[in-house]
Amino acid sequence: MNLIKAPLVLKGQTVELVSLDKAHFDALEKLASEEKIWRFYPFDLANPEKFKATLPAALEERESGSQFPFTIFYKEQIIGSTRYGYSA
Repeated sequence: MNLIKAPLVLKGQTVELVSLDKAHFDALEKLASEEKIWRFYPFDLANPEKFKATLPAALEERESGSQFPFTIFYKEQIIGSTRYGYSA
């Protein structure tokens, strides 16, 4: 069951969280290619093939109701992504 419905935009003072959309994939892939950002993660998605596999999975998780993925915008520019996870 989806507790949150897409599309959704959450606006804060600094950033906007926008429901992840396929239109965001290219910009997010470019950002993910920066190896330094993965230094503190238990996984490395700097490899384009690995990264490309995660985005469709994020949309599937939104459909299944287990997580809600967002794209993070700062001044109308994509700067990253995040997810809200919940359990029923």
